[in-house]
Amino acid sequence: MIAWLAALVALLVPSAASATGAQVTLTRHGDDWVAHYVLPSDEEGWSFQRSSTIAGTDRPWRLASWTPHPDDARLARIGDVDVLLPPDGRATVPRDVRIAFRPYEGGLNADYAPALAFTDGALALFTGHFDVQPWSRAGGPDEDRSFHASVSLEAPGDTILVGGTTRRDRARVEGAPTYALLGASTPLSSDYLTAFVDPQLPAWLREELFDFMPRTLELYAERMGPRRGTAKPTVMIDWDGPTPGRNSLGGSTLEGLVVMAMEGDAVLDRNQDMLDRIHWFIAHESAHFWLGQTVQYAQEKDAWIMEGGADLAAIRASLDSDPAYDSATWLARAWNDCRQTLAGGSLETARERGDYRGPYACGAVLMMGAESIETARGGDYFSFVRSLIERHDDPATGVDGDEWLAAFARAGASRRAVDLARAIIEEPGDNPAALLADFARASGIVTLFPPPIATPDAR
Repeated sequence: MIAWLAALVALLVPSAASATGAQVTLTRHGDDWVAHYVLPSDEEGWSFQRSSTIAGTDRPWRLASWTPHPDDARLARIGDVDVLLPPDGRATVPRDVRIAFRPYEGGLNADYAPALAFTDGALALFTGHFDVQPWSRAGGPDEDRSFHASVSLEAPGDTILVGGTTRRDRARVEGAPTYALLGASTPLSSDYLTAFVDPQLPAWLREELFDFMPRTLELYAERMGPRRGTAKPTVMIDWDGPTPGRNSLGGSTLEGLVVMAMEGDAVLDRNQDMLDRIHWFIAHESAHFWLGQTVQYAQEKDAWIMEGGADLAAIRASLDSDPAYDSATWLARAWNDCRQTLAGGSLETARERGDYRGPYACGAVLMMGAESIETARGGDYFSFVRSLIERHDDPATGVDGDEWLAAFARAGASRRAVDLARAIIEEPGDNPAALLADFARASGIVTLFPPPIATPDAR
């Protein structure tokens, strides 16, 4: 996905009672903050459950912006996680840990931006980056004791928006992570959404949001069924300025919330290319209310179902709005990017290899196959997704690759098409181009999309 990908809808660990996890109070002191942890047990270390790196690099972001009090803990990068370690002379981390930090506003690889700074002084903090879990030198992170932290925010004199509710001076976040918005001005509101929009955002982008997003939500509800939750979505849009030479759109979706960040001088003026990108961008993030929240993925290796699914949903919504929308370029890119991903290994191992584009591209290719099978019997892409959602009867669990393959078979895919899809997911072999071409023929993509998208030079 573009910019910081976010993506995501999803990457959450199971919820549990806050009493069994860490408690953290975030207190603002001017432009600086202090995170005060009260930890539930004596441990060799506490690792951060979300330890992604700075977008486009392998560099950790916390080490440059977080400073533990030297008597409380040390912060280090060990393997692929950020870890709080005991201060010198201690065997375990104290139960009380204080960390001075400045909100980090940059993008991350396949995770939510830690902070979004609005030009009017408002600030959005992502609470999930404060989740910790026990860590040991022998075993690393103890994922069996992974719980969301109970997060309290204290910002005297400010309003704090959490979960659609605005409070004054202090607020509390329990359960699934979200963005807490501090110091926001009066939101813009319609029958379909509530939006906190950076006042410097170009006016045409604001107009497109309030025109295109409601239409897209209506389309998705009509075609994929009702989304989980009944409250109006909240939208936060951050403007990072008209940076010369930049053309950046980034977004993520959480429970009842869409967060977007935009930047660059190329975004200032309305033109067809930028309009197409904005429509696709809004449609992708909106699709996560269904693929990502109404149902979610089971494990990180299954993220392709939601990300590739949202990508293809965005293409279909863009075409519904404008039949002249150029989908061919996007589809060709997805195909070629998937081929590159499979050259490095299976789809389900893409993220652990640092390939963050693969789940989007190969997920979209697999969804093209499902769409083609569904279309052959009079349905369409959205009817496949609707069936997948309706058949998944346990909202507490996520959809995995096996469940998707079963839905693919139910839609009418042949045994060969199912086997080829499984190979893409699990073991692509040494000729991924040939594998993709075979999958295109077996699933009928060649009848839905013209060459060269569906029939690359395979051999």
